[in-house]
Amino acid sequence: FKEVAGAYPSKVTVVSFDFKGPRFAELHAGALQLLDAFSFEGVAPGPRFDNAAAAAGEAATRDAFLNDPFGCGADLASKKATRDPFSRTAPYAASCPELRPLFDACNASRPADRWRAPWAEPTEHRRFVHLRRRSSVGAVAI
Repeated sequence: FKEVAGAYPSKVTVVSFDFKGPRFAELHAGALQLLDAFSFEGVAPGPRFDNAAAAAGEAATRDAFLNDPFGCGADLASKKATRDPFSRTAPYAASCPELRPLFDACNASRPADRWRAPWAEPTEHRRFVHLRRRSSVGAVAI
């Protein structure tokens, strides 16, 4: 967003299945220091959706992120790798260097707990742009 707009968004809204809401609002938004700028809009799965399996999977995923907020451990990292089978990633660390500590969060030499999000800096020194983006197929990438 910053590459195009020249500023960070003032608000981030994620749209996904409603059962994922607590995890995104409490864990992911917290890890990314977006608590005051974050909202979640849940969409109910269709009638053929296996709610019991989804609840079990979500509970396991939530527990994993409780212990590993940036998904650095083997289980979450391997799950993330399967979502990028061709290892094609955007060069955000190069084009937005202030985010490099976030992208290096899994590197032991750069502990993520010392990282301060640039959007968490005092707002009187920053320009923000409002963006609201929806996706009907999953969570909006943050």
